[in-house]
Amino acid sequence: MIAILDPGRDVGPFHRGFTSKLIDAVVAEGDSPPYYSLQMIDADYLRDRRRIRSFFFQEVDRDKIVLAGGDLEGDEYR
Repeated sequence: MIAILDPGRDVGPFHRGFTSKLIDAVVAEGDSPPYYSLQMIDADYLRDRRRIRSFFFQEVDRDKIVLAGGDLEGDEYR
């Protein structure tokens, strides 16, 4: 799972809070938390990866499922 944050946002508190919620949801569904990974990046990093045509982010863009927020497809993210 990748969470895209506003540039300059303090990731630490957000990451700790969200990670515990993710683990709780996974356990409630009867699955195992080690099967899940959470990466937090900022929109500037996403723009840079798309600019250099990163293979990983090309795959993410092809297969993504947006769970919340915008789709990050506008020109401001390219």
